Amino acid sequence: MLESKFIKEIVSLLMEESSECTQLQQQMPYLDVASTEYTGVGLFVYFEHGDEAAHFPVETEIIDGVTILSDDLPNGASATLFLADGVIEMLEIIANEGAYPEKDLSQYSLVANRFQ
Repeated sequence: MLESKFIKEIVSLLMEESSECTQLQQQMPYLDVASTEYTGVGLFVYFEHGDEAAHFPVETEIIDGVTILSDDLPNGASATLFLADGVIEMLEIIANEGAYPEKDLSQYSLVANRFQ
């Protein structure tokens, strides 16, 4: 299970943007962070999951539509979730301008782009 509240909330909100939301949510209890990679302007979060995680035939392999607002990100950031073989594979977060902080954000707001 995901330990980072920040990452968990982003993944959950991105799943709500997908037509396969209900199916993908069934993977959440089995999802763990395998590794993270800070790039200076963003963050890649790679996931691993137990064998119990159901693989679903999904139409969408990329789910985007969430903006991250934080004092640590003066112009915000965008989040995109990538799927492979019917499972959640990677989360990409990119600062809209400037550097992305090398830390798990604790003060932030998430906005589904459909509400902007």
